[in-house]
Amino acid sequence: MQAYNYRFCVTKEPANRILLAAPPPDYDRRQYVDYNRKGIATNAGPNAKSHMNSPILPGENHDYPEADWPTREKIIRRHLNFALGLMYFLQNDETVSPAAREKFREWGLPKDEFADHDHVPYEMYVREARRIVGRHVYSEHDNSLAAGLGRTPIHPDSVAITDWYMDSHACTTDSRPDFHYDGKLILTEESRPGQIPYRSLLPQGVDNLLVPVCLSATHIAWGAVRLEPVWAQTGEVAGLAAALAKREKTTPAGLDGDLLVRTLVERGHMVSFFNDVSVVGQQPWIAGVQYFGAKGFFADYDAVSQCIFAPAEGPATSHGSGNP
Repeated sequence: MQAYNYRFCVTKEPANRILLAAPPPDYDRRQYVDYNRKGIATNAGPNAKSHMNSPILPGENHDYPEADWPTREKIIRRHLNFALGLMYFLQNDETVSPAAREKFREWGLPKDEFADHDHVPYEMYVREARRIVGRHVYSEHDNSLAAGLGRTPIHPDSVAITDWYMDSHACTTDSRPDFHYDGKLILTEESRPGQIPYRSLLPQGVDNLLVPVCLSATHIAWGAVRLEPVWAQTGEVAGLAAALAKREKTTPAGLDGDLLVRTLVERGHMVSFFNDVSVVGQQPWIAGVQYFGAKGFFADYDAVSQCIFAPAEGPATSHGSGNP
């Protein structure tokens, strides 16, 4: 189970920046001297803000999923204070060069974020915990090129796509030659955009439950699933599936998957990734490309090259007959 952290919003706008005046409770500078993730933020984004993602405590989160709330609160406080301590160390400790300290002090907690919570997020970033075992377990095979195709496996009930690579932060502090922490994984070259089937949102043996976040996925594939864009998609899917199930007088598990996919694509929802087709376009054939992308019509991620289209101002056709 990969490490958790507190993922601060930080700013380099002087008028909006709060620098820590004192270390957090239980601060021990020795924890940070040889710490290998010494960073606060890199480039500033909108409103001169960024995020601090460097503090992690591999292994110290392992009890969290099954713990009672008092135990969870201890784990949460440990992660919060460790993250604040890292920021304080980088900005103040004499083992950090003066030039580096000055650069680190360009960043601070924003006055206008989480103002009622000491300017830190309300919750710890729980990267991975309990998940269902669904009617399809989304695995690394679903996020890797399929045999004979230039894309990942096709799912006719695809309801969302992944576009991040499979990765994992360190799981423990165990080391081995040439590798510092056990469990660190970054499969950028092996990963390709994958289709998440509706079945991964449906638990085995329970017909009337939809699980859009803690969905059915292996540890390796979870690295590509655990991103907010995926959860935005699966959350919308769950809401629409519940509404359709009620309308059709059935359960979510009994819902016609084809009906769900058709309804999603008609609403501009992406169920198939393509390099050359955007779901925000206005062309009437886009929904058709998305739908047939979930039906095995396209062998790779380039849809246009596999279709014969009429001129842009006219109706689009596929092999001369109707919409693709």
